[in-house]
Amino acid sequence: MKEFLFKLWRWLPIPFWAEWRFIWCITQKFLVGAIAVIFDREGKILLFRHTYRRKYPWGLPGGWLKYGEDADQAIKRELQEEAGFSIHVKKPLLIGRSKYYPRIDLVFLCEYLHGEFRPSAEVSEARFFEIEAVPQLLKPEENDLITRIITDLNRDKERS
Repeated sequence: MKEFLFKLWRWLPIPFWAEWRFIWCITQKFLVGAIAVIFDREGKILLFRHTYRRKYPWGLPGGWLKYGEDADQAIKRELQEEAGFSIHVKKPLLIGRSKYYPRIDLVFLCEYLHGEFRPSAEVSEARFFEIEAVPQLLKPEENDLITRIITDLNRDKERS
């Protein structure tokens, strides 16, 4: 069926909006998340205690991109909304994915600028943790992500 529709598409003068709608209908949908990785001067990593997570309430700060939003705008918005923090997005670190959900995560190295933490409906606490303390607090998937980030950052330091 798909092959027939592609041949029809090639032969008929189909308007752009119809082409786009067709592509939208036949492709898989997924969420795009933006995640901030923020270290303090001692090398501790910022984690948020999320109000809606039961088994592993702690996690990296972040959230979903809204329609038409750039990833760096999304991560700035999320940290402002969830905790009252202003940040500077320094550079992209990696693109991650979930093994369990149709989701892509854009992970950024960020710098805390200012703001007093204020709890929100989504986040009840924000704290910097020693890297060694992180594995007991996070979902295994997030632990793997942090391990990968730290390995990559250490490799970058060695090269420079």
